[in-house]
Amino acid sequence: MSDAPPGKGSTILLCKWQPELYEHLRQLADHLYVVLDEFDTKFMKPDWAALATADHVYQISNFNSLEELGTVAADLLGRGVTIDRVVSFTEFSQFGAGYLDLVLRPGDADPTDHVGIRDKRLMKAKVTGAGVRAARFRSISHPIDPEEIADIASDLTFPVVLKPSVGFSTMNTSRVETPADLLHAVQTTSIAPEIRSPQLMVEEFVAGRELHVDSLWLDGNEQMFLVSTYEQPRLSVIERWRAGERSLMVDGSSVVAEEEAPELYKQAREMQRAVNGALGITTGASHMEVFETADGTLVFSEVATRYPGAWGPDLLSQYFGSSVWEALARVMTGHPVEHQARLHRNYASFDLKAPGPGRITAVPSDEEIAAVEGVVKWTRIRSVGDVVTFNHPSEWCIFVTVGADSQEELANTLVRVRKSLRINVAEQPAVTV
Repeated sequence: MSDAPPGKGSTILLCKWQPELYEHLRQLADHLYVVLDEFDTKFMKPDWAALATADHVYQISNFNSLEELGTVAADLLGRGVTIDRVVSFTEFSQFGAGYLDLVLRPGDADPTDHVGIRDKRLMKAKVTGAGVRAARFRSISHPIDPEEIADIASDLTFPVVLKPSVGFSTMNTSRVETPADLLHAVQTTSIAPEIRSPQLMVEEFVAGRELHVDSLWLDGNEQMFLVSTYEQPRLSVIERWRAGERSLMVDGSSVVAEEEAPELYKQAREMQRAVNGALGITTGASHMEVFETADGTLVFSEVATRYPGAWGPDLLSQYFGSSVWEALARVMTGHPVEHQARLHRNYASFDLKAPGPGRITAVPSDEEIAAVEGVVKWTRIRSVGDVVTFNHPSEWCIFVTVGADSQEELANTLVRVRKSLRINVAEQPAVTV
């Protein structure tokens, strides 16, 4: 990326801790305020020495507390601070950051947009209203009404997908095969403690290749746009995990190069711009998930104003030849993004999983990983001594990114890397939570 003068008069409010994003915002913004929640302070190991250079750091219990968020806003207003951008890059700060944005940056924006970006029912109502194709769905409010469930079962075409209306990472998501199964599925669905609302939604199942479309925008102008395909649809990963078929779980995705699929990119861009317009997305990151049906048609699934999780930031950074966290900091402070030429035409990233539950006894060393031809990046999540419970499918261990100059070479590289790198565990029963 080219150098740019720091600041441009920007005052930024950063919600939650990400060290690289914080560092770049600190360099580019004139003033930087930060809000951390208890998850940040307890588990994310914030760099307090670095945070001492912020104008002010607020600590709250969580981003769902309107009282705490209101006091943050009141303190900023009392200090006479004018916030130019509120930066939120996680699902868990979406509602709270959206509220702060409305209070601190009053304007002509639709006050329901930040809710629509988090609640998938309002999201789909907004995007389908803008002409975007999506699966038919129904909302299931709480408490559960059996008559309502029977009406929904008679209205939708099965199989359907049942999930929390404000879920994330396919948590608590399941496929329901027949109308007769729906009431039981709704009654027995457990909601992860990270999800505060019990409200559900059910939508018609879409068969096809699952893609994620990742983009970055500055005042409506595209700064980054990339289509990738999951190695396995996310729901398929969940179903194999539930069935105990852990050896068949493959968590990863590979880039679909634009020069290899121009029509796909044309459709994806048209959909993304319609989604952006429906939800008021003009500046920042976007992670959109879509299905490509057998006839090549794209069907919208959902969108978030953040980068993809897990291996996603590594994959994007390698493809564009520069840190996506720096890129996000730049657009949030009004700077355009310039990417470096990539080293390979094709990239893929995946999670190197433990073979089963237990305490990790061995992981590949940095030297061992670097020695495998094709590996260009890796990020460690767990180390020797850590316990993997397999209580959910997203217990990440090591994200590995590989590069190649053709799709065939990329596929062969993935096979070779997975055979070369192993994690060992001392087996023990999984712990139920």
